[in-house]
Amino acid sequence: MEPTMQVAFHAGVHFTDNGHLLRTLAENRETLSQRGTAIPDPRIYRGALREAFAASEAGRPGQRDDLITRILGGERAERVVLSNTHFFGTKWAGIAEGSFYPQAGPRMAQLCEIFRGDQVELFMCIQNPGIFIPKTLNALPETRRNKILGTTDLSALSWSRMVEQVLQMAPQAKITLWCNEDAPMIWGRILRALAGLTPGEPVRGQYSLLAEILTEDGRRELSARVSRNPERDEADTQELVADILQRHADRDKIEEELDFPGWSNEVIDAFTELYENDVAKMRAMPGVTFLAPGD
Repeated sequence: MEPTMQVAFHAGVHFTDNGHLLRTLAENRETLSQRGTAIPDPRIYRGALREAFAASEAGRPGQRDDLITRILGGERAERVVLSNTHFFGTKWAGIAEGSFYPQAGPRMAQLCEIFRGDQVELFMCIQNPGIFIPKTLNALPETRRNKILGTTDLSALSWSRMVEQVLQMAPQAKITLWCNEDAPMIWGRILRALAGLTPGEPVRGQYSLLAEILTEDGRRELSARVSRNPERDEADTQELVADILQRHADRDKIEEELDFPGWSNEVIDAFTELYENDVAKMRAMPGVTFLAPGD
């Protein structure tokens, strides 16, 4: 049976997006609406989703139609894009029970149950644990942070374990991932994937994340080169981005400043190696689409 609707969820993770993805999609709202893709106001659907989850947990199924009506407000759509960094929990839930976001699997299973008959898709940006772990720990109260440090092998934390849990508990969901470190280089692809557009279709703001990490000279050159040739294919776009980043990246905006006891460059390098191996594992997983430069 064909799905009634495509429901695409962007679920963070924390410290990677700061709302930029949703703002860029909102700039395309009118154009996407004409294509059958709705970008609803999060102030409407985040509360409605919480109520639907609560009803599901209380044993009251059948929330889907009312939820769609509230989310779309009468708009007709074949695809709806929803975004909430806290979908799998607050910043406090980023590390718990020896895992990244242990509620990811159960929450996706619940979501698929609510939207039974629809095609549910999960979109998620992951981050080098060498950066994500200290940021998450710094966001916790001291007592909770010390408990995690005393009971968790931080080197064993992996994104692939979280993804495997989602695949096991919500096998009908489609999963699309990308690395936060790659996002400026593949921003247009991320936007198109979430919006359900085909490769190469025009989308407003596909260079906006790149522009944020360039020097002023870099932004001027980017604008000039895009204006001269706005209809680039993916290979040309990658070449343009790589060239400008190499010569005009603003190091102050790229380099992460971490203030966490004992978290040295050597520790980050060790986590980076684990991260690269973990990414390779996820790229090989059936049911997972991994967006990366050069693909």
